[in-house]
Amino acid sequence: MLVNLDYDEEGVTGSRDNQNNHILQSDNDIVTITIEKTRYIQGRGMFRLLVDPEDAVRLFIDDETIVTDFEVDFASPFGDMAGIAFGNIDIFVEGLKPHLDVKITGQYLTGSGHLISSDSVHLLSSFEPLVNEKIKLAAYELNELNHVYPNPNVDGLNALAACEENQYWRFNGIGLILKEGVNASDAITHIFENESIYRFECASAAFLVWFKSILDTYQECDEDPQESAMECYLDNGFTAREIFDERFSNIIIAGILSELNPIPYFDFQQYSDYYVTDWRYIINPACDIDRFPAFRGEHVIQMSDSNCDYSDKICMASEEYYGHVIGSGIMQLASWYGYLIDRIYEGTDLGDPDNLPIIWDKARRLDHIGLLKILMQEP
Repeated sequence: MLVNLDYDEEGVTGSRDNQNNHILQSDNDIVTITIEKTRYIQGRGMFRLLVDPEDAVRLFIDDETIVTDFEVDFASPFGDMAGIAFGNIDIFVEGLKPHLDVKITGQYLTGSGHLISSDSVHLLSSFEPLVNEKIKLAAYELNELNHVYPNPNVDGLNALAACEENQYWRFNGIGLILKEGVNASDAITHIFENESIYRFECASAAFLVWFKSILDTYQECDEDPQESAMECYLDNGFTAREIFDERFSNIIIAGILSELNPIPYFDFQQYSDYYVTDWRYIINPACDIDRFPAFRGEHVIQMSDSNCDYSDKICMASEEYYGHVIGSGIMQLASWYGYLIDRIYEGTDLGDPDNLPIIWDKARRLDHIGLLKILMQEP
């Protein structure tokens, strides 16, 4: 289940789906849970529904009725849950905000409140925020490693060609590809554990952050359930790491050509809001391409919450982004603008806004549902 932030119900001129007081049961962001009437209680006892955390989701009985009464007494059934006294009922769950684990529990109790039976469901809203958390962590890791070509003023191809061949990767004239028989998970891990032998430019670095975040998220399924941030139910005989290796066996790290990689994602699209871990692009229209060919623009990953309207330039200037440059690659947007302005043609009229760096009002985002289907090996 993903946060219901789109506009399926009222269209783009209306409110977001989870900001109104109704749902569409046909909306693919809505999860349906069927609660079955127990045969052990006949006109006595109670039923209780528990949601943890309460503010992560809303429950509906139908398209218009939000559940506000979570208990029913079978001796005198009334309220939102009264239907369970007479038969099975459906509950419709809408995500309000990301959370690592949303747990919904149904309990049957005696009239005096003693628990008879209980069952819980964990909604996979955990997947999306966990991936996003791993993206931030991977960006911090790659920033610390500083895998940047010593001369950042050359193009990305030269940076990739400067990587030392090793037991995992080789340069094929376009980018880095896996050597025969190498597992993708081992190769990605090697990059993040070795500081001196790799060199990347910004687009390759952003794809590496994505790969590492996907791998680290999948591997939560291989952890002890008591220690894992995500409950997984893999019954296909494979570990999550093996699933990663099979699906991403043809990784290529080649700047923008890395788009040939088999990662399910949405390419640059315009959104009304932008979030932490969005992949953004800062274009540098007046770049001196003769001296600084690598700085026509910068692929960056948003690292701080965006509460800014896109037209509010002052607000946006304080947001932090990860990019791949020598030194600290996590800077406020204003600092990124300054970094790119230092690489424009001499004599450029800085009073003309068309000559200044600007962040696109578009973003790349991972397809979380697609990634989850890969993990669960669903078509």
